[in-house]
Amino acid sequence: MKSKPVQAKEATAPAKPAKRKVQAKRPKGENKAAKPSPKPKAAPPDVEVPELSFPVICLGASAGGLEALQSFFTTVEPRRNYAYVIVTHLEPSKPSHLPELITRHVALPVLQVRDKMPLEPKHVYVIPPQADILVAKGRFHFQERSRDSSPGPINVFLRSLAVAAKENAVAVIHSGLGSDGSNGAQTIKEQFGLVIAQEPSTARFPSMSNSVIASGLADLVLPPEKMPRHIREYLSKVRGKAASAEKPADQATLEALRKVLFLLRKHTGHDFSNYKTSTLLRRIKRRMGIHQLSEYPAYLRYLEEHQQELNTLFGELLIGVTNFFRDPEAWKFIAERILPELLDQKPDGYELRIWIPGVSTGEEAYSMAIIMQEYMESRHKNLHVQIFATDINLEAVESARLGVFPAHISDDVDPERLKRFFVQENSHFRVKREVREMVIFALQNLIKDPPFTRIDFICCRNLLIYLDTQLQRKVLPLLHFSLRPGGILFLGTSESVSEFADLFQTLDVKWKLYRRREAATNQPMLEFALRPQEITNQAAEPRVVTPSLIQLAEKCLLKHFAPTSVLVSPHGEIIYIHGRTGKYLEPSAGHARLNVLEMAREGLASKLPGLIRSCTSQRKRIAYEGLRVKTNGDFAEVNVVLEPLIHEHPLLEGLVLVSFHDQHSAVTKDKRAKARGRQTVHYVEELERDLANTRDNLQTMVEELETSNEELRSVNEEYQSTNEELQSANEELETSREEMQSLNEELATVNEELQEKVEGLTVLHEEMKLFLDSLDMPTIFLDKDLRIRRFTSQAKRVINIMDQDVGRPLNHLATELKQTKLVDDCALVNETRKPLQKEVQSQDGHWHLMRILPYKKKDSGMDGVVINFIDLEQLKGERDERILAAHDKMDKQGDKG
Repeated sequence: MKSKPVQAKEATAPAKPAKRKVQAKRPKGENKAAKPSPKPKAAPPDVEVPELSFPVICLGASAGGLEALQSFFTTVEPRRNYAYVIVTHLEPSKPSHLPELITRHVALPVLQVRDKMPLEPKHVYVIPPQADILVAKGRFHFQERSRDSSPGPINVFLRSLAVAAKENAVAVIHSGLGSDGSNGAQTIKEQFGLVIAQEPSTARFPSMSNSVIASGLADLVLPPEKMPRHIREYLSKVRGKAASAEKPADQATLEALRKVLFLLRKHTGHDFSNYKTSTLLRRIKRRMGIHQLSEYPAYLRYLEEHQQELNTLFGELLIGVTNFFRDPEAWKFIAERILPELLDQKPDGYELRIWIPGVSTGEEAYSMAIIMQEYMESRHKNLHVQIFATDINLEAVESARLGVFPAHISDDVDPERLKRFFVQENSHFRVKREVREMVIFALQNLIKDPPFTRIDFICCRNLLIYLDTQLQRKVLPLLHFSLRPGGILFLGTSESVSEFADLFQTLDVKWKLYRRREAATNQPMLEFALRPQEITNQAAEPRVVTPSLIQLAEKCLLKHFAPTSVLVSPHGEIIYIHGRTGKYLEPSAGHARLNVLEMAREGLASKLPGLIRSCTSQRKRIAYEGLRVKTNGDFAEVNVVLEPLIHEHPLLEGLVLVSFHDQHSAVTKDKRAKARGRQTVHYVEELERDLANTRDNLQTMVEELETSNEELRSVNEEYQSTNEELQSANEELETSREEMQSLNEELATVNEELQEKVEGLTVLHEEMKLFLDSLDMPTIFLDKDLRIRRFTSQAKRVINIMDQDVGRPLNHLATELKQTKLVDDCALVNETRKPLQKEVQSQDGHWHLMRILPYKKKDSGMDGVVINFIDLEQLKGERDERILAAHDKMDKQGDKG
């Protein structure tokens, strides 16, 4: 006999028995709702339902998740205006008993999802096993599950929930195998939702929760029974302020925001003052909700006392949510249309330069490397590809450099690419060397650091949307300057070049692809690139500043007495120029660059690199006298002074001030003859100085090389030791893999046996139920704590009992039986293990023979009691009928006699 699948329960309240006058008693602290609340009339499938304005909590679980779900719902408050959706890994070919199992632990309607069913608060929904579920426009929608790739029902639902509910979405990842849920949690975080992972020590199978925790997506890590309270506290803090984040902030809020950003800038060195205020406030209020803080002063104190929270908030504001091939159709358009147009005419060996600012953990950079490799293979071209991937988050850049990603990337990377460009290592994937070598990861602040130049393709997606308008006006000209003529700019779907249409030609409106136009001037970019701190701190409206007398005097003194100088970086990039430098510097041929090493004139060009290197490494003032610099066809003697700016303003830290002083020798006719006589001596002295400097530089370089060689030898030894350890670990892992394979086969066999036993027990259960019903005898089974385990339907005629009373203590029911104290009688039998039998009368006057028997198990002794009721009225009637029949028979025999 096959077990019947559990049907989705209707939300309407069950009909009450006519004579149930007394409400069941309940212990203090237990939910008072004894039955599900009535379900509002459902909207027809063709009527559009408004977008979700109430919290929706998605509970993702797999193996071992039932216990966690039951613990979770034990502490859920049914009066809250929340909706709960349970998404699990279920076998499509078998019916699900999950709704029935959850109903016992929550006083809310538990419904199995149907296609086009509306999603409503104060309900618990369970997805069916045969399909993936999406939510859109307030309704559930079925999506056929793919058989080719591993299903990810939790990821599928979370992605749609993030779009539909935004900050009202809560993702809870419980016990389970694999990594389903991690990818969807990224989307929840991106839309300002909350992500909670089960404490791994409380999970039977912690793989799913560990995956979310390891990816840094979990806001809270809690045992299941504590999750509902934290969710309530978080939503009460955040939802009350969600609407205010979209309104103009008041002065007190802006002042609090300024203090938070000051603490961040002091701790991390990065300034977020030019990010959108609404985004900053939503992220800060989200962190406040997680810590149950409702006022800004309290959160400021928390930031000052907990440095780790500053790091967490820094990561939150960067919104480092990304994945492979985001918007696959856009990448397909680039591979099929943009790359051929850009590169088909390029010769083999062409140096292709690609820049990806805000790369986060590297998925976008490796996606670009993969399509470049595919392009070169399909076109049989050999290009030298350099992908510069930059970000300001050191942890994200270091993670990207490893090139190791969790197993859930298989949701975004198709199996063919996964096999071609990745190597599977246990539960992770590592990019292959040919892809990794294309990408160069580096720390860079797009706002204040010098940009890359001569770039063919810039991928800057979903970064501009977080910057305010003033900063966007600085960044877009910067990107225009970085591109080569005809270079491509790739933005996010919510971004555009807006007012800079004169700088970029639109290639595709939908996917926001643009080609660089030739501009009349690059002045906005130059101002931003060379003076970023000054530009980004400017007010929105220009001010007219009248110089004071002291400022005018200082300017005059600098003009007439300060030497010609340039402020340069350790790599020679010119930051600031004072005076006329034409005698010492000249523009280099080719692409214009402001680098003092490339612009230095003959005589100065050979000495300046070593001087800057010595000044930077030794961190002290260096002077070089009598340097012969060729100017206008003749040589002039120049004294060069280099000063490291190490004790000045923090913004000048690491820069070098290079000053040029002319040697003013007498040129009168009387002294000219003596000068000629000493010319040879001066020349010899200069050669000796050059030789001494060359020896010093050579000695320094030799020492540096020796130090480097020693370090390399040490590193090589460490690598050899590490390699041996890895080989040993690999052998151990191989042995463990074989053991695990053997154990897996044994588990599969045990699982098949258990499955057969479960099927047998299901059939036995159905047969036992039919047998008990066929006896037509009211029977109640109690456990050793006198809680109701099960009962036959005929028992409702004797005792006021309902289906949802299963699991409740017997003393919670008003039995209304006369001539007995049912609870005391059951307790006596439970204690003495002796049967008890007595006649009792029900409220309607019927007499029953009540028999209470101890219920025993073969292995563990007594396990409760069984109560039987035999209808004496019926027995008496049957006895009277037999007596009458006997008398009639005797009378007939007498008549015959």
